[in-house]
Amino acid sequence: MKQQKTALADSQAITLVMLLLIGLASQSGCRPQEEKKEGTAPAISTNEPGTAAAEAARSWLATNAIRLETVEAGHGFADLQPLKQIIGPARIVALGEATHGTREFFQLKHRMLEFLVAEMGFNIFAIEATMPESFDINDYVLTGRGDPEKALAGIYFWTWDTEEVRTMIEWMRSYNADPKHTRKVKFYGFDMQSAPRAAKVTLDYLRKVDPPQAEMAEKALAILADPYTDAEFDKLPQNQKTTATQTIQAVLSGFDRRKRDYIRQSSAEDWAIARQHARVLSQNIELRSPNTLGSQLRDRAMAENILWMMGREGPDAKAVVWAHNGHVATAEGAMGWYLRRNYGPDMVVFGFVFNQGGFQAMEGPVQTKGGLRPFEVAPAPAGSLDALLASADLQIAAIDLRTLPKSGPVAEWFAVPHDTRDFGADFFEHSSGLNQRCVPRIYDGLLFVEKTAPAKPLSSREPPQKLRAPSNTDFEESEAGKPPVGWQLSPDLSGHDFQVVTTEDTPHTGKRCAMLSRSPGKHYGETVGSLSQRLDAKPYRGKKIKLEAATRGEVTGPENHAWLRLVITRRTAFQWDPHKAVFDTLDQYPVNTPEWRCHEIIADVPVDAAFISYGLYLVGDGKAWLDSVSLQVVEK
Repeated sequence: MKQQKTALADSQAITLVMLLLIGLASQSGCRPQEEKKEGTAPAISTNEPGTAAAEAARSWLATNAIRLETVEAGHGFADLQPLKQIIGPARIVALGEATHGTREFFQLKHRMLEFLVAEMGFNIFAIEATMPESFDINDYVLTGRGDPEKALAGIYFWTWDTEEVRTMIEWMRSYNADPKHTRKVKFYGFDMQSAPRAAKVTLDYLRKVDPPQAEMAEKALAILADPYTDAEFDKLPQNQKTTATQTIQAVLSGFDRRKRDYIRQSSAEDWAIARQHARVLSQNIELRSPNTLGSQLRDRAMAENILWMMGREGPDAKAVVWAHNGHVATAEGAMGWYLRRNYGPDMVVFGFVFNQGGFQAMEGPVQTKGGLRPFEVAPAPAGSLDALLASADLQIAAIDLRTLPKSGPVAEWFAVPHDTRDFGADFFEHSSGLNQRCVPRIYDGLLFVEKTAPAKPLSSREPPQKLRAPSNTDFEESEAGKPPVGWQLSPDLSGHDFQVVTTEDTPHTGKRCAMLSRSPGKHYGETVGSLSQRLDAKPYRGKKIKLEAATRGEVTGPENHAWLRLVITRRTAFQWDPHKAVFDTLDQYPVNTPEWRCHEIIADVPVDAAFISYGLYLVGDGKAWLDSVSLQVVEK
């Protein structure tokens, strides 16, 4: 998942990588269904409802499934006791999910965590989220310091920015705060899709212990340490990307070669954490290099990070791992496959399935995204795995797939792939969401919920507005103290401590202007605050345009910047992709003087342009003002 960098980029890059996981579990190794051969009677398919195999499988499930009373934590563990036989001495319990937005899945995972911690000695919770920023949540659950809701927003993933995950984090804090619980529960992320925090920590540490190495590294890696310029790394020439790869490898080599010296100047703990940040940065750079299998590379990296986490916590560490079904699966190339090679039977993998109900997802197709919203699906079709589970009169249940019969009709039914709902962050309104899976080959068990509801988001994710023409460009239509009407704000501004308001404080013209600001202090995540408008480019195609705007700023310090930006893009798989910009001023127009400064930017709009975007951007702390905006067609 790459995370939100600007209001225009939003969470599109994270969604792109999420989509890659959908096909992961297809390499199940299942025996294929028999094909009809010419001149012979058609074989009876074990996939069809009503067949002897399907009826036998239904009967086996009705008899052998472990029926659970509730998905909610805090209701005791009596019904969960049989799970001890499934989990046994395992050190890792991996919990998947068929969607990234199902309330009951999230609640059941919370309940499983509570059970595994209280009853089976587990002491680590790890989730498919960026590792560097997740240390902020760990600090909260261990010490109570900080703001858990902002820390959750600071890992960027809208998928986890929900009431259910926040409740689980609060439970972890409450558990750790009890002095009777001497074995504390820790929170980890294991993803590597965000570079800025990893790059910042790496460079800051090197400046402390090895200034010459820091100076060398900064030349190639500084672009990745700034959330505003991070996305520009993908547009660099290959030779510069190669230099970045070589640089981070040299940095890692230096960490190992000079380990004793670095530790002497810091501590063993500081060295270990800083080196892992450098490793995450290395993984991120590799993921963004050409000629790589992004999904498999990401799964391998996530497995590596879990191995590091387990090694750091010691031989008695036991972890609950939360990710999508496609990641926890043991199909070749998936994260679960890499972990299985290391842990063998000491890892138990549960896939999550459901029959009907709601969930939240980004509306597809990606070319016409409607943003994050709830969806509802009818009962799964006959012949699917989900429908079979529902037909066994199961509401909430756990199934140990390792106890399936080795032969006979039940074995026959489960030996071939069956449809099951299994998708990631995006959903198509008229899509079935069904994919073929042979579950005994990729999971050790299943956790089934018959009917579901959407997870409850903590912040809204509205799709970017598309205007036909500039609107409220002098901010006179807005009310003082409130966000400007007709302007798009970067997602979850308050979660990242940015503010955008209309103000009557010394406007350039008229009575009002807009102010984008963030005060100094503890912040979560590495993000950009923005105020922008996005226009449909059709009326401007083939013409020359001129953007005029007045700005002023009170922004000082090496990591604090404000910019006026104009971008013209062609349509791509996403509505707005800065990597495909045909015109982009990026950092050419800094906002760094306390007096009003007038800017004029002229650009040609290609005949195939899709969007024209312009606005004010702030990185770090400070204040920036915008007023007197105008976009006009000018003669060539």
